[in-house]
Amino acid sequence: MKKLVVILVRFLVCILFCSNTFFAPGQTLINRPNVNINANCNGYVEFLPPNYNNNTDNYPLLIFFPGNSQWGPGTNASLQSVRDLGPNYYVNFWLANQWYSFPGLVDLNKMVMISPQFIGPDFYTNPPTPSQMNDVVDYASNNYRIDRSRIYISGPSFGGRWSLEYAQAYPYRVAAIVPFAAAAYVDQTWADPIAAGNVPVWMVNNLFDGSVPAEITMGWITAINNPTSPIAPPTPLAYGSYPNRSGHEYDDNYIGLDTATNGLNKNMYQWMLQFSRPNHFIGGAGAAWENANNWSYKQVPNGNTIVVINTGPVIINSLATCKKITLKPGVNLTVNTGYKLTVTQ
Repeated sequence: MKKLVVILVRFLVCILFCSNTFFAPGQTLINRPNVNINANCNGYVEFLPPNYNNNTDNYPLLIFFPGNSQWGPGTNASLQSVRDLGPNYYVNFWLANQWYSFPGLVDLNKMVMISPQFIGPDFYTNPPTPSQMNDVVDYASNNYRIDRSRIYISGPSFGGRWSLEYAQAYPYRVAAIVPFAAAAYVDQTWADPIAAGNVPVWMVNNLFDGSVPAEITMGWITAINNPTSPIAPPTPLAYGSYPNRSGHEYDDNYIGLDTATNGLNKNMYQWMLQFSRPNHFIGGAGAAWENANNWSYKQVPNGNTIVVINTGPVIINSLATCKKITLKPGVNLTVNTGYKLTVTQ
């Protein structure tokens, strides 16, 4: 990650933002070693909002996938490489040096951030599968108070690749993704489900990144925004920003400085937080409304849930509720005798 000298160079600029950043006393970045999420993940780094332990609120979830230099067995020592990457690095640096400003912290403080360490040992022999990535999302959703309509994915390099790979496999589960210099050649079979699911995508690539050429990210943006017919272009269209820099590091984005030049006038955390997803009935576990595995949230809807039913048939054998409901064309929804569906709005 960044050396102290890089931080000091930016200090005079960053200090201007100090009045807008804060941490609650005692807030920390915590290693969670030896947590067996699956065969390819045995630990992670946890970041919680300042008041998480003082209320009962549900929070947006940011899964930050590390890159190709952060493999490890999930021990306390091996998790140091994950702590030294991306937003984790700047949280950790702020905690140790509170004169330093982190402009995006105001927005990051609204989220739970989980950064898993995959065991590997490398991309070629044991990369995480989409199912294993989804295990991380499931673990976080089941063990923290998460607003399941607002699950975000980001990461640099191979972490950017995994952001794309997760979104194409679970497009109705993720609310937005921000891949940095994604180490993945353009694949239309990945771009199509991302477009069909209308996944908000913001990709970032330095123009002179010697590891992942900007042309790769440009190709991804073109592929997502021009999916295979009859899939319509996504709403919103995928967006790419290309800082006029060299190197394979994206620090201004992680700390929230690069808002005036990225074309969106938002830092990465602000941009993600504007998006949420309804609970999609995706099927795969039968037709029962009551089976949580049929839903993108992995939760049965309640009176506060906006529902979209993508596929059918769907059969209700309970006193079901939801806030709003949209049925895609051709879907058959049946409410059996003695039961009802109440739509609260």
